[in-house]
Amino acid sequence: MENQETITYIAREMDIKNFTRATITSYLFHIESFLDFSNYPIEELTELDVKNYMSYLYKRGKSPGYINAALAACKFLFAGFGKKIEIRSPKKSFSIPSIITKEELVFLINSIPNIKHRLLVELLYSSGLRLSEVINLKKHDIDFNNRIGIVKQGKGRKDRNFIISEKLLAKLHYYLLLRNNDSIYVFDSQNSKLSKRTVQLIIKKAARKAGITKRIHPHTLRHSFATHLLEQGTDIRIIQKLLGHKKLETTQIYTHISTKTLKDIKNPLDNLDFGDDDKDIEFLENKLHNYSLNKNNPPV
Repeated sequence: MENQETITYIAREMDIKNFTRATITSYLFHIESFLDFSNYPIEELTELDVKNYMSYLYKRGKSPGYINAALAACKFLFAGFGKKIEIRSPKKSFSIPSIITKEELVFLINSIPNIKHRLLVELLYSSGLRLSEVINLKKHDIDFNNRIGIVKQGKGRKDRNFIISEKLLAKLHYYLLLRNNDSIYVFDSQNSKLSKRTVQLIIKKAARKAGITKRIHPHTLRHSFATHLLEQGTDIRIIQKLLGHKKLETTQIYTHISTKTLKDIKNPLDNLDFGDDDKDIEFLENKLHNYSLNKNNPPV
C-alpha cells in the first residue's frame, strides 16, 4: 500500500473512532513523518523501524512529549494493520506550571479597558476553561439560573459542567443582552468566534500594562484557578472534575505549586526550644555591623 493510501485509510479509521480534530491532525503529522523517514510501505515495516525512528527523534533533541505523541501515532498506525508495538513511552520531564497571585490577577483585570476582553479574562480564570473551550462557548451553554455552564465535546470528546462566579454572572448577562448581533458565541468577532491568537494577545498586552513581568498566557489562568481552589481547601477530586482531567495524577500537579499551602506548614524546627533564640540573632547582627565597618574580615 502506498503511503498516501495508508494515510487516507488511517484518517478514516480515526474519524470512525470519533477522534478529535486536534488528535487527528497530530497523528497524521507524525505518521506521515514516520513513513517518510522509513521509506517503506506499511506492510514491510516492523517494530524495529519504529525504534529507529524514536532514536532519530531523540538525537534531534525532540522533547519527551513530542516523542510520546509520535509513538502513540505509530502504535495506532500499526494497530490499524493488525500489528502491535511493545515500546515503552519515554518519561516526561516534570515542570511546575506558572501561576499568578490573586493580587496580580486584580492588576491584570483592572488594566483591561475593553469590557468584552475584561469579561473574557474573568471567565477564563473563574471557570478554569481551556482557551479552545472559551472561544467555542455558545450563549446557550450558560445556565444563568443555576450559575453553571457546560463545555460541549471538550478534550477527549466529553461534556462537562463548569462553575461561574456570582460577580461575573450578572455582568455577563447584561453584556449579552446589550450586544446587538446574532452571533451564537459568548465572545465573538464580527459574528464569529474569537481566534486563539486574539485571546493570547489580549492577555499578553494586559500583563505588560499591569507591570507583570512573568510570562502569562491563557493556560496560566487555568493553572491559577486550580491552585487557588486548592489553597482555599477545595477537594482535589472536585478540582479534577472542574478541569476535565481524566486522571487524578494530572490534577495532583497543583499540590506542588500551592505556595500558600507550603507557607501554612509548621516547620518542625520551630517547635524546638533552644532557650534564648535571640542570642544567635544578636550575635549575627553584631557580626554584620562589624563587617560593615571593616569589610576586609569576613563576618563569620
